[in-house]
Amino acid sequence: GVFIFIDQFCSLTGVKLANATSLAAWQPSQVTFTLFISVCIGAEALTWRKTIGLLFVLAGAACLVLLGGGQGSMHGGLSPRLGQLLFFVNCMASSLEVIVWRNLLRHSRSPFGHMAVMAESYLMAATLMSVTCIAVSNCPAMVDLICPECGGDAWHLPSEALWAVGYS
Repeated sequence: GVFIFIDQFCSLTGVKLANATSLAAWQPSQVTFTLFISVCIGAEALTWRKTIGLLFVLAGAACLVLLGGGQGSMHGGLSPRLGQLLFFVNCMASSLEVIVWRNLLRHSRSPFGHMAVMAESYLMAATLMSVTCIAVSNCPAMVDLICPECGGDAWHLPSEALWAVGYS
């Protein structure tokens, strides 16, 4: 659950500090990080099929960055460098989450073992996100950093965001 929390917190905060296009460009790195770490710890063997797949992932990311057609700036946001760092942490946490889940479920005999691990992980992540939300909302400096357009009101919700909140 800790990795899910880190993943979500860093991606949401990073989008505010950098931009969504940068976040999209970072997402393919999760496959790369997961494979690299898994090979390094001996959990996976590097095969030619995985190498070809990895090359496709990297080619897709390169196309997004280099041939994006000017759709969205890679440099917008309030603090782009901090946003990029948060995206790196987001992708690393997502990779570690997959690796930890795989190790936890390796010897599971229950047909619902994966559901139990997922439910407990998301419950922990939701708890951590709630605590963080309350803590950040009570810190004016953090509210100003993450949401300067909120005018110090951490619970400001633009009417345009209601559909997204309802959907989630």
